[in-house]
Amino acid sequence: ASQPLKGHAKALSATHIAVSDQRVKLYGIDGPDPSQVCFAPEGPWACGRSAVGALDELLSAGPAECAPMPISAPVPEVICFVGKD
Repeated sequence: ASQPLKGHAKALSATHIAVSDQRVKLYGIDGPDPSQVCFAPEGPWACGRSAVGALDELLSAGPAECAPMPISAPVPEVICFVGKD
């Protein structure tokens, strides 16, 4: 992804999204795996699934516009803005 990506975005994990069917990684973001379970005083919870849901909610604010970072990576890394008109 050497060109900016624009379009509908969907969370694939806490760190990866699909923008117009192009899979990319959010630059500088680390998060739990989708199936990861975390532990809190109240007990275990599906933190990975919660992270994916929270990211999807942010992405629902409108079309995404993502700029590629000039680094070599197996999956293109991007910085995105959502709902910016």
